[in-house]
Amino acid sequence: MVWYADGMCIAAGTRVTTPWGQIPVELLGVLDEVLAYEPVAGGLTSARVTEVRRTQRECVCLQLACGGSLRLTSDHPVWSPETRRYEAAGKWVLGELQLLATVVDERPGVTVVTGREAYVGVLPVYDLVLAAPHNSFVAEQIVVHR
Repeated sequence: MVWYADGMCIAAGTRVTTPWGQIPVELLGVLDEVLAYEPVAGGLTSARVTEVRRTQRECVCLQLACGGSLRLTSDHPVWSPETRRYEAAGKWVLGELQLLATVVDERPGVTVVTGREAYVGVLPVYDLVLAAPHNSFVAEQIVVHR
């Protein structure tokens, strides 16, 4: 495991969807497969992890109407069905955006952010780098950018 000084990351304990179910991000390693989703084309596939980066950063939390929550850095890109592009998670914390793209049981959908926390602590966070051409994966059923 390599430590990096910064990075756009998801918090330890966040469940990432793999072909075998949801696995906490900290248990994933190089060559593991995760569920990759291309929101523009609607393509769902698996992608290999080529690198795992770890550090500690301040995190925010988004509570989700579909159940659960997503803890991540405020600058982490998340797919917005409203703008049809990746946006920083901080935009949901500030209430500028409301909807998030989901993948549940391999079906794309949308959920609403029902609660926001601007600071949940300095937490261990992870960034997954995927084999090209994949640049997104599913964390807590939400489409996030790598």
